[in-house]
Amino acid sequence: MTIIISPKLLTRRTALAAGISIACVSGLAHAEDDQRFSLHGFGTIGLVHSDNAQADFVSNLQQPSGPGRSRATDFTTDTKAGVQLNAKLLDQWTAVLQVTSKKLHSNNFSPKVEWANVKYEATPDFSVRVGRIALASLMQSDARLVGYASTPIRVPLETYNIIPPTNSDGVDATYQMHFGTTTNTIQASYGRNDSHVAIGIPDNVLILESKARKILNVSDAVEIGALTLRASYFRTDLNISGTVYRYDMKALGAVYDPGAWFVQSEYTRSNGGGLTKNQAAWYAMGGLRLKAFTPYLGYATAKPQDPLLPAAGYQQTTTTAGIRWDFRSNASLKLQYDQIKMPGAIPSGGSAGYFVKQDIGAYLNGGKTKLLSLAVDFVF
Repeated sequence: MTIIISPKLLTRRTALAAGISIACVSGLAHAEDDQRFSLHGFGTIGLVHSDNAQADFVSNLQQPSGPGRSRATDFTTDTKAGVQLNAKLLDQWTAVLQVTSKKLHSNNFSPKVEWANVKYEATPDFSVRVGRIALASLMQSDARLVGYASTPIRVPLETYNIIPPTNSDGVDATYQMHFGTTTNTIQASYGRNDSHVAIGIPDNVLILESKARKILNVSDAVEIGALTLRASYFRTDLNISGTVYRYDMKALGAVYDPGAWFVQSEYTRSNGGGLTKNQAAWYAMGGLRLKAFTPYLGYATAKPQDPLLPAAGYQQTTTTAGIRWDFRSNASLKLQYDQIKMPGAIPSGGSAGYFVKQDIGAYLNGGKTKLLSLAVDFVF
């Protein structure tokens, strides 16, 4: 098995971890024990239609365009793919390499190393990883790129777009404690991230370099049967095109999933200095599992908490209704309707929300956007 990765995609730290992963897996490919390595993949083929001809909808803060003003229907907003290579090096050592392809700031699908790390499991309950690691800042952070792992087509943007980086080059540690049927998992990470963000402005979009340094992320998740409770704290020094902000976020989440149905919710409170001021966001979602079908409903909202600068943050509310059909054991078809509301004219709370390329009228007057999305998610 041969995997070729451009060095431009890797930082020096990540290149080292990726190199170790690839070298070890390449050696294992010729080993007699084929169970020591595995290759998995995932992907989404998506289509989104927007009725808003005054602004583009984007699914993350790294996309410069989407359905709406640029084109009514878009095939690139939710479409993505990834492969993950896992290797068991020794009894207590494992490695993982994940490469993904999705639409980013460059407006293309250039592959990107999402994960590349080596893990040492000191005990069954304590482990340490070094390399490029997923930022476990929110409940669905680890699997936010795997559409099949989520009921809706996309995670709630009002909460998950608060932290643009999805990974960190550094180190993390995980420790589990067990109390009868209760499991408490504490995870802490420290590292850095280089990426880009797309900032929506009237009639255009700004692509800015984002350098996150001294990233600290701490989370605590408690599982009690079908109930999971989670609290987390995220902090970083964020350099956006030369301007440095101290950015922090606190989050609380809960999910109850007995099998036949589920409900989940998260609340975040962030402060990005001059970037977003004090921003509060939350969502609630629920669904019923009726054999192969899962109808679901959701509501999400984000609003700056600084009354003097209401337009400094991302402000919008999304109501969601959809249905998921698991037509195969490893694939699902989803149909989803979203209505996104933005507030009124500036300065009485106006905001462009998570949209880009807004024309002047859309930016000043706010309004409603209706989205109809169709997606096929798969894993292998």
